[in-house]
Amino acid sequence: MDAEYSCYQCISTSDNEGDCDESDLDKLAPFIKPCPRLEEGTFKGSEAKACRKIVQTVETKKSIIRECAYSGDVVDGQKKTGNWGINMYYYQCENTGDEPCNSTRHPLTAVLSLMLSLVALLFM
Repeated sequence: MDAEYSCYQCISTSDNEGDCDESDLDKLAPFIKPCPRLEEGTFKGSEAKACRKIVQTVETKKSIIRECAYSGDVVDGQKKTGNWGINMYYYQCENTGDEPCNSTRHPLTAVLSLMLSLVALLFM
């Protein structure tokens, strides 16, 4: 893995990171950062293998977290539900070009959403 693996790294609810929830690549550009090697934990010494985007809703407050991923597989919208009204959707991807892959939803998700909408319209 390239030592300079980069991902968008930000949290939309943090100060000065409000644009983290944007899908506009120009607004996300300041958040492109090289992924550091992990210094502690189970994967200590590991380099990033992917990028991750988490859409988290706690009761009614939504936040976007973009980060480097050191474990796990490629996923597209894996839902995890917790206690106290916490819902999380995980998107994990591997970079294939110059831009980090955790900017927006995976193109497949958009296509599937469109197809499901069309099917729903047919049955109305």
